[in-house]
Amino acid sequence: MFGGEIKQGESPCDAGFRELKEEINYTPPAIYSFRQYQHQHVLQDQLRNYRIESCYGELVVPLSQLDLQEGMDLGLFSVNEILTGKLFSQKLKTYFPIVPPLMGYFFDYLNEEGV
Repeated sequence: MFGGEIKQGESPCDAGFRELKEEINYTPPAIYSFRQYQHQHVLQDQLRNYRIESCYGELVVPLSQLDLQEGMDLGLFSVNEILTGKLFSQKLKTYFPIVPPLMGYFFDYLNEEGV
């Protein structure tokens, strides 16, 4: 899962294309809008409200062709690995928890897709 800010005048899917290009130098054949979420988060002792647009697309190249530009690591994970709530970084040799909002988005996607 990758994220970033939607720039003024961009659609959520356009932002998805841009973010994937910036983060892993990849342009998928298509990106589909999935769902919008409202999320509240405390940042520097202030409650902030966020609108999160969830989109998805297909990976049609091998992982070896992706070029990590931003972030610490990159990996592909099975549904079962994601359902554990933690993912192993090959580069950093440790597990990292999946934050609850991301797990919620994943469960929503699985339920919608009937997986």
